[in-house]
Amino acid sequence: MSDETNTDIVQRPRRQELGRLISYNQFPLHYHNIKEMETDLPRIRQMGFTSVWTNPLFEPCQSVDLVKHEFSINGDANEVHSDPGSIYATRSFNINHKLSGHNDEAISESERRKRDYADIRHYTDAARAQGLTPLYDFVMRQVAVDNPLLQKKPHWFKRHSNGNYVFFGRDENYRATGVSWDDVVEFNYDNPAVRKEVVNEYLKPMADIVVKQFGFEGFRIDAAGKLPRSVYEEIIPYVDKLCKETHGKPAVIIGETLGQNINEFLHTGGYMDYIYNSIYFQPFNSRKMWEKDDTWFAHTKGQLQEQVAPTIGFPENHDVIRLADFYGNNRHIRDEILRHVITACCLNGKIPLPKVLNIFTSLNDKEAFSEDTLRKLVATGVEQKAISPEAAAKAYDNIATTGKLKQQDVRSWFRDHPPTTDKAGERLFRALSDVIFDLVAQEKEKEIYEMRTYNERQTPKLISENNLIALIPEGKLSKERLERLVREAYCFTAFASDGGWFMPQGSEYGVSKRSSVSSGTPEDLNERPYPDIDLSPFIRSVNATVAALPPPSNPEWVQRCYLDDTEKDKCLSSFLIHQGEGYSNGSHLVIANIGTGRPIVDYNTFMHIRSANKRNDRPEKDVLPNAVYLCGDIELSPHLRAALIVKKVKIFESDKQTQQAQGAAHARINQHSDGGGLAAS
Repeated sequence: MSDETNTDIVQRPRRQELGRLISYNQFPLHYHNIKEMETDLPRIRQMGFTSVWTNPLFEPCQSVDLVKHEFSINGDANEVHSDPGSIYATRSFNINHKLSGHNDEAISESERRKRDYADIRHYTDAARAQGLTPLYDFVMRQVAVDNPLLQKKPHWFKRHSNGNYVFFGRDENYRATGVSWDDVVEFNYDNPAVRKEVVNEYLKPMADIVVKQFGFEGFRIDAAGKLPRSVYEEIIPYVDKLCKETHGKPAVIIGETLGQNINEFLHTGGYMDYIYNSIYFQPFNSRKMWEKDDTWFAHTKGQLQEQVAPTIGFPENHDVIRLADFYGNNRHIRDEILRHVITACCLNGKIPLPKVLNIFTSLNDKEAFSEDTLRKLVATGVEQKAISPEAAAKAYDNIATTGKLKQQDVRSWFRDHPPTTDKAGERLFRALSDVIFDLVAQEKEKEIYEMRTYNERQTPKLISENNLIALIPEGKLSKERLERLVREAYCFTAFASDGGWFMPQGSEYGVSKRSSVSSGTPEDLNERPYPDIDLSPFIRSVNATVAALPPPSNPEWVQRCYLDDTEKDKCLSSFLIHQGEGYSNGSHLVIANIGTGRPIVDYNTFMHIRSANKRNDRPEKDVLPNAVYLCGDIELSPHLRAALIVKKVKIFESDKQTQQAQGAAHARINQHSDGGGLAAS
């Protein structure tokens, strides 16, 4: 059987039992040590999460000297793009020095490893005591470039025909073809003999440590689609066996698919309990898109449900921009500006548009803008012979007389002095984009969901030149608007994903700095646009609602329902979730309060939501849901409540259910108290 097909259906043993995933990602570099991760578990459980997963804990890459040596003697490249320290570049099975609680102790390396392992086992035991399933980030595709295996087992690793290692983002001569990962080398799974050795001598021993010694009950498989099915055929049954022996039940397996084409991971079907979907990459607040049922997202999610596993969403993670940064710092606006300006500037044909858009991607990830970007633009253009010294002098004169270059002047100037080479063009675009954004970002603020328009494939269209200036917001968003947008993103992630969701650490506090896999620190969690944001209560309501939903079904599809009442629509986020083909099977309605008040849902509002903006305009479509789930503090009018009760529609109110559950938990604690009001240990 080839790795690209899935002809044999393999059923995961716990699929029905697991229900929907509700997981919290404890990013390890945001803690000082493993013990601190453990002390955070009660807070996580209080938010209603039922599992925790941690990124890799093993010792990461310490040096990229091997790469520098390889590049210098075997290729044309001399610049290394990756810094050592990435937690996804495993150097050894020791624990990451940054996470050890025993660095100050005068002990041997073997003793430190023993104590670190014991700390991790104590952490997973504590998670289970809190009712949380501990999951581990399992990296099977690669190891660090300074892992001793490169010297001991050189035949294990992918090489080009000229003998050079295969690096992501580099060609056979080590020339960079895009973003490159220079700190990891991939296993050569294409060779059956090598695959067997790697599985037996590396993957299985690592799984033994993670399950038997650390105590984890399942894996998040990194880059799941990049591994051939043959690897899963050998390792997943082994992992299930380990978990049965250690924990009395098979493993929980989650497939990570970020940045992969859907066809790359269909072959994982049968070996995953959950698979990522791409909801993060959909515009959460684009009404034009979500008022349609037939979308690209619906198709891909349905294909994943049918051929792989229930899908889970995420509102952000370490690979992407944080929500608070995306909204609060107007990164989405910058996205549209750069697409528009760069595309317009590229019409001269000197640089292919796909290459320009790749350049834009790297620009969009920049952390900050330089105040002298315009001067850099001119200097870079002259240096790279992309513009003439005369044009540079004219630009400097413009700076001196006006203080800044007008947007239309920049466009016409660039059109008259196009770059002469791709390399010159790249540098010129890099500086130009900063200039354009700095010039137009001072204009007046507009509603955020006016920023994007989408064609039939949901690909961003260009904003018209006439509206470009008016669409640029001024300054950062207000706290209230930022919270509302983030709540809405949570709802899309949790309720439009048939298999549940996960949330990364810090999201509940509106952290804006992306989690760095190489240099993340606990202090990163202090970087927030508003220090007093705490969305934990709302997240608790979302999790209580997800936990109460029926188990995921195949198929399951969702309609986002909007209201004509603008003010009420800003407070409510509603999802009509259908299970089964068509409209006549079971469905349930989720209504979430994403505002700050206590909205009232009356009979007319309910009927409007049911119509899904008149998509359900015929009797066979307008089927009464089996249940209504209220997420957050929402009030039903007496008339509507009575009507739902008469029709035997179940009503779930997350805030009331959470309060009752907390009361029951406190009652259990008090039953075992020591008489002084304190729970007995």
